[in-house]
Amino acid sequence: MTFRQLPSLLLVLPALLTPACGRGPGTFVAGQAGPEQAADAVVYARVITMDPALPRAKGLAIRGGLIVEVSTPEKLQRLVGPDTKIFNWRSRTVVPGLIDAHVDLQALGETMVGLDLKDAGGMDDIASRVRAVLAERGLGEYRWIVGHGWEEHRFRDGSVPDRRLLDAIAPNRPVLLYRADRRSVLVNGEALRLAGVDDQTPDPPGGRLEHRPDGSLSGLVQGRAVGLVTRLIPPHPTDVLQALLKAALDRLAEAGYTSVQDLGGSSATWQALLALGEAGQLPIRVYTSVDSQDPELESLLSAGPQIGLFQHLLTLRTVRLDLDGELGGQTASLLAPYTDAPDRQGLEIASRTALHELATRLYKDGFQLALHASGDGAVRASLDALELLLPGWAHWDAVRPRLEGADVVAPDDASRFGLTHLIASVQPVRLARQMHWLGDRLGEERLEFVHPWRGLQQGGATVVLGSGAPELDFDPRAVFTAAVSRADESGWPAGGWKPMQRLPAADALAALTLNAAHAAFEEQLKGSLQPGKLADMTVLSTDILYTDIEDLYRLRVLGTLVGGKLRYRTRHLR
Repeated sequence: MTFRQLPSLLLVLPALLTPACGRGPGTFVAGQAGPEQAADAVVYARVITMDPALPRAKGLAIRGGLIVEVSTPEKLQRLVGPDTKIFNWRSRTVVPGLIDAHVDLQALGETMVGLDLKDAGGMDDIASRVRAVLAERGLGEYRWIVGHGWEEHRFRDGSVPDRRLLDAIAPNRPVLLYRADRRSVLVNGEALRLAGVDDQTPDPPGGRLEHRPDGSLSGLVQGRAVGLVTRLIPPHPTDVLQALLKAALDRLAEAGYTSVQDLGGSSATWQALLALGEAGQLPIRVYTSVDSQDPELESLLSAGPQIGLFQHLLTLRTVRLDLDGELGGQTASLLAPYTDAPDRQGLEIASRTALHELATRLYKDGFQLALHASGDGAVRASLDALELLLPGWAHWDAVRPRLEGADVVAPDDASRFGLTHLIASVQPVRLARQMHWLGDRLGEERLEFVHPWRGLQQGGATVVLGSGAPELDFDPRAVFTAAVSRADESGWPAGGWKPMQRLPAADALAALTLNAAHAAFEEQLKGSLQPGKLADMTVLSTDILYTDIEDLYRLRVLGTLVGGKLRYRTRHLR
């Protein structure tokens, strides 16, 4: 039986397991276990195990950071010794530790302390916020003004991204403002000057310098052209970068995650994460990556994958390659032009030759390939390349290629995911943000193939869910709710947007646990609550599989355990 067969088995047992009556905290007496047999901790709760052999249980025992028993309270009592810690959560639901399969840790940390533009209502609003930063002079000697998270679809005043106002208020100081997807930036004239970019500069391969109708640069920079400017920004000092990453990890831990997969990693973040691990400051487990354009890529590949450091808290095993941009910025590579921009089909950021060469190298060196492909053109390029490569890979499972995005998939390509063993790493909250304007952007005919999660699953793909933070909300309730409802935060539209593509609740939970562990080669360590696996778990207020969709936002994350240690707890969890 494979992990793909699991969701249908999760409903075998009743949803509500009746707790033992008349027993309050501390009423369990110690069993007869000796010091060597006694558990370090015993959890009494309504347990959703994600184990097809035992889908549900009433508790589990932990020893040495591992699960040693999943059973009934009566059997678990035998493992209780004088020093065993008892977690009496019988009215709560425990699930395998939730895994965010797609986050950019450094960017998340930066948005938490930097200029936040996620709710900016237009260029006037952005300009006023930049002006406030200038007035505060809170950046010290750090000359660049950097902001994060703007999105033109949220501009209530109808304005378009343009540098005019930025030039007026900051003529002598470089300003760089990341779009929410971080594959486009808005910069002012001073930033362009420092980058040596003017109206006559040609678009670099895989990039675009947006021009106004009169031929002058608007300041909107997209795709590979972003690097012309971002390379000039001084890197964070080591201590600052560590603090940013720690803040991001703490926030994710509080949200209910016990593991994250960092698809925005770099050689610099890797060194900072190593330092945090050596200092014992990693609150949750991190599976990180490095970009294919990173200057230290060769040295990292030569060193080989770094797996399970600090008692499985840190792994570097993935190299990512951007094939295109995003639908929001009209940079996702499409098979046919954009409906609202017939002269555009998006950007091909990386060539098929580059993809083929990188994939071949990673297979040789034992690294995982992660491809960002949002549009159906980039998705097809990924599938075409893998179909050519896989026959020559004797051990394809050592690569487990993953595709980040899959926002638009041609109908004939969904079944190819299974044939190429391509993992579909999707971010459901993105649909909740996009559904209001997708019809204008893509036309009605293509909407049936937008964010096709169920179709990908039926095509044989291993579907995993990520938040897409900081571009999107990292609250696991938002991720789960968007996956099972295909509605926005207000519940619109009733019944869901293209509801045939909704994921069943059990499948969505699998995508946040066991499937996500599989995507990181860690299904033998985590993703389900079974003897021998890491004691990582998330404590919920109610049963997530039997909560009505409209009530999912009322569900609360009450706590987490990582390696059997309580890392986060609310006042509601005693």
